[in-house]
Amino acid sequence: MTTKIHPLWKSFALWLDTPSSTRPIATETEWARINKTSTRTLHRWKQDPMFVEYRAAQTKQPVADTVDDYSDEASYKAVKLQLVAGARSGNAKSLDLYFKTYGKPYVEEEVAARTLDLENLDLPDLIGRAIASLAPEELEATLRDLGWTVSRPPTDI
Repeated sequence: MTTKIHPLWKSFALWLDTPSSTRPIATETEWARINKTSTRTLHRWKQDPMFVEYRAAQTKQPVADTVDDYSDEASYKAVKLQLVAGARSGNAKSLDLYFKTYGKPYVEEEVAARTLDLENLDLPDLIGRAIASLAPEELEATLRDLGWTVSRPPTDI
């Protein structure tokens, strides 16, 4: 384990926390080559508790137990932390997986809140609500297209 902060940690932490779609260097392999280090070293840094704490301090994220000792619980925590970090950075795949895994009750609530209950409305009431949602110009044009004579109500000046 590293006992002091490596000079490249800041740069690597910043690169990791940049959304992958906006990174100037696309892959860890390329980052390692440009910075004259190995991908194995980068992997070791990501497992180093000091690097994890350093990175969390840089992003002001709470430190979680991310050292993977390959137990089921540690592996779960490490994967979940990476998933959440990816979702927070805007990675579409991470967001999708996060909501599929953890967000189902939230998504169901949102769908229910955004769904109109039209079952209890009778047809005239439903048509009235639809008409009321139209802009006056749209309503006029539609009625004229159907052959109706339309005149605007007088406005008081």
